[in-house]
Amino acid sequence: MSLKKQGALQAWLRPANPDWATDSHRYIFPPLSSDGIRMHITKQADRTVEVLVSTRDASFTFHAPMPQQLAPKGLFVCVTWQDGETIDLQLGEEKVGSHPFHLPALA
Repeated sequence: MSLKKQGALQAWLRPANPDWATDSHRYIFPPLSSDGIRMHITKQADRTVEVLVSTRDASFTFHAPMPQQLAPKGLFVCVTWQDGETIDLQLGEEKVGSHPFHLPALA
């Protein structure tokens, strides 16, 4: 599948363990992909979230603390991108990271 000039990839995360967001365990979630973007999400033992976003030719790694408050559905994770602007990560209600994003550099 080819990479679209703009798009979004999102997920709600909520493992069976009710203390997963605050415990000192590592959780690796199944990868997600859409529109030429693949997202790998890991909740680290230090209660940070690592999101690796990759295309066929490039990758971006975001690190952010786990939000203090989670929605009843769990942790909302959303990556949005637009060619010529940025690729952004949102955790919960907050935008927590951004990288420049240019398709010609990736082709």
